[in-house]
Amino acid sequence: MNKQMSFIGMCVLLCAIVVNAAPISVNHMWMCPVPRSHDQASPYTSSTVVLGTDDFTVLAGGRLSTSKQVSITGNVGAGSNIWFNQQSSVTGSIYTGGKFSAGSRFSVSNRILAAGNVSIGENANLLSIDTKGTMYIGSNSRVGDLNAKGNLSLSKYVTVNGNVASNNRVYVNRHSVIHGNLTYGTSYWLNSQSTVDGNISQGSASVDVWSPVKRDKPGFTSGSDNIHYQKDTDNTLLPGNYRSLVACKNATVRLTAGTYNLGRIWLDKDVQLIADTSEGDVLVNIANSATAGKDVKFQTLGSGQLTLQASHNIALSENVLAQANLISFGNLTISSDSQITGQLYADNNIYLGKGVQVTGCCGTPVPEPTTIGLLLIGFYVVRKKRRVVM
Repeated sequence: MNKQMSFIGMCVLLCAIVVNAAPISVNHMWMCPVPRSHDQASPYTSSTVVLGTDDFTVLAGGRLSTSKQVSITGNVGAGSNIWFNQQSSVTGSIYTGGKFSAGSRFSVSNRILAAGNVSIGENANLLSIDTKGTMYIGSNSRVGDLNAKGNLSLSKYVTVNGNVASNNRVYVNRHSVIHGNLTYGTSYWLNSQSTVDGNISQGSASVDVWSPVKRDKPGFTSGSDNIHYQKDTDNTLLPGNYRSLVACKNATVRLTAGTYNLGRIWLDKDVQLIADTSEGDVLVNIANSATAGKDVKFQTLGSGQLTLQASHNIALSENVLAQANLISFGNLTISSDSQITGQLYADNNIYLGKGVQVTGCCGTPVPEPTTIGLLLIGFYVVRKKRRVVM
């Protein structure tokens, strides 16, 4: 009897040590501890983020995919999957109605909301992620709050300046640290060389979601005249209805304030399309498709905007400079080393080539780079505590 009482006493003592230990390090085993009483919280209700089409710098109704070294300033959205290749960055938030994947050295200054699985390569720098699917964070990454409905996995040497929450399993590889709480749904695994500074408890993640949006497609019309400009010529085209606009190598096409309705546009290499917006915006409606060759320039003179809006596809070759909004109700393709100042939209898919830079005129304000760095260093200290459903 005395031996039984001693054994029970030792168990009670061990349980008390485990409950009060911090930080917590567990040696290679699945753990399902009983939540601590002070970890219980009132339910946190997930919210649906509603944004308009003008809240995005880049918005695809279908997929968005990029080559490497792409940079976007402003919010990014896609109704389907998003894939960013290595060394790409977004200064803004990312919203997807599908999966989200990014290669190594990817950075985003604001949140990521995904309806599908999320996979992030090594050496990433992220603020926060919400996903209704699974989540994987590559090695040597620095992140903020992580919330997943599915399994959540951290590779080695990951730093989380925030909380980690999953409705299912949480897996933490070696030499990773969570400067916040860990909330798991069914079980968790914590490497002996990894630590959690906050509390470990069983509960569920609160995951915000985004409702994808599309533009309303307008009616398109065109005229009967074909406009053809020879190479090395300087030309002015007045607003009106035309069947087509073709400009050969090194030609200049000048537009004035107003609306142009065309069947199609084809611009050869080194063409300059200059829109005088000093007396108002220039809107170019294209009933079919628009194509621009290498080194084409779209320029604006004045405070107004130039918008190209095509019923079908828009395709820009490499090294294009465009001060314009590009709206396609088909697919939008921009080749390598192009620079766009304006909004990009496609009803279907968008592809951005190597080194493409997009700077938008809208979207949710984002912190300055210095502020972002401070947030990632001490995020869990100054932030309002995220509530979790127990």
